[in-house]
Amino acid sequence: ESSHRSGRNERAAVEVVPCAARRTPWGDNARVASETPSVASGGGALTRFLTGVPAPPPDLATLRVAGLSGLAYVRAPDHPERASLQADFMRVTARHLAVRQAVGRLVAAWRAAEVEALVFKGFHLAEFVYPSPGERPYHDVDLVVRPERIEAACTVAQAQGWRLVWRLGEPDHARAARSAGYRGHELAQFRHPELDVVLDLHRRLAHNTHNRLPFAAMQTRLTEAAWAASVAVDWQGTVVRLLEPHDAVVVGLAINRGWGSDDWQLKPRDYPDLAAIVARHGLTSEGLRARARALGVPRTLDVFLGRCDPFRARLSLVRPSWWQRRVWNVRVAPERGWADLERGAVRGVELGHEAIELARALPVVRRLARTAGRTPETGPANPSDARLEGGAPRPLGSRAWRDLRRAIHRSLRLLNVRESLRADLAARAACTLLGRRGYDARLDVDGGGATLWHDGSPLEAHDPIADDP
Repeated sequence: ESSHRSGRNERAAVEVVPCAARRTPWGDNARVASETPSVASGGGALTRFLTGVPAPPPDLATLRVAGLSGLAYVRAPDHPERASLQADFMRVTARHLAVRQAVGRLVAAWRAAEVEALVFKGFHLAEFVYPSPGERPYHDVDLVVRPERIEAACTVAQAQGWRLVWRLGEPDHARAARSAGYRGHELAQFRHPELDVVLDLHRRLAHNTHNRLPFAAMQTRLTEAAWAASVAVDWQGTVVRLLEPHDAVVVGLAINRGWGSDDWQLKPRDYPDLAAIVARHGLTSEGLRARARALGVPRTLDVFLGRCDPFRARLSLVRPSWWQRRVWNVRVAPERGWADLERGAVRGVELGHEAIELARALPVVRRLARTAGRTPETGPANPSDARLEGGAPRPLGSRAWRDLRRAIHRSLRLLNVRESLRADLAARAACTLLGRRGYDARLDVDGGGATLWHDGSPLEAHDPIADDP
């Protein structure tokens, strides 16, 4: 504890901006693990609270959005809204106990099928690191399995009642959770039907900068090293593997913040997470740096500890500038590879393709916007082209559907179409464009608008899709 309250404090100006909540059986507080604060002018209440600087604690709303209300219940006994903090602490604890039981049954079934599982991230911290699970909320459960055991892992998980959302190598289709050609760190994703918790199966501990190009040799090497150093422990009547404590910091925190989509932006929980691992296992700064050197990533750890270091009570939640992130990426390039060049290569290829898609979609959306309210064409321009030999519908792949949706969404924004008209116009435009390309698309038009159908199921054409990094 003394390490939390000594040394210089780098104050950060933090304004907490809530993300969209997702309802769960455990209440809205379950959302906090996926939310990150943004920085603006104002006080650094979170920074002062986390680093132990004597000051009034952050208010309840700030703590909840930062995912720290359970921690504040334990560490701020004089907080004016302690009753609400206690309720949050109990909800997070109750959720974790239910999730732990379901995950324990799954891991036991996997072990019987000779599938090893390694736990990390939030579930690992809540169950094995923090003094009490109510201090560490999390959204998803992250487990790592060997890629060669994915078939067995998926079969067993489904037999245990987990619903498969997506898995690597599944047949491509329009509603796929991952686009065709995905090369990211995940193997599969499941959802528990009762707990509404997502289970992410990983093949690599370190995330990619992008999911398009096959540049993941360093991430694979780190994963193999972490597997080799991991420890098997008895848990819930079975055996599970845990990251070696130094790897939980170097790979689980520093690598993932710097190498993945976070792009060096810290989360408020990073500081207490690191402090909890240090306290639990008696780690030292020298020991962490030695492990980082052995893994070949000392520069990455240096950048992370320069902003998040409980040994010196140092924390900066200020969002780093674009230029600062570029400097850090160049600094760690010998360890990680040229992240910005990889992103640039992917983006350069996509820009030309997106321009072509937009040029095709924009005239259709413009024409439909001008004739809003009239009866549109309700099928493909040439229905016979929508069939392959033998009469089977032409399959609509995830990449083609995502590209088309993005083009329609951008067209609607460029034309400044009223929000109330966008869903209807998007469905009509998608039907027209799909029909021109030979897909078997149909519209169901009624008083409430138009619904797009393909292959016997509705397709949502309006909601924008985040670009793959």
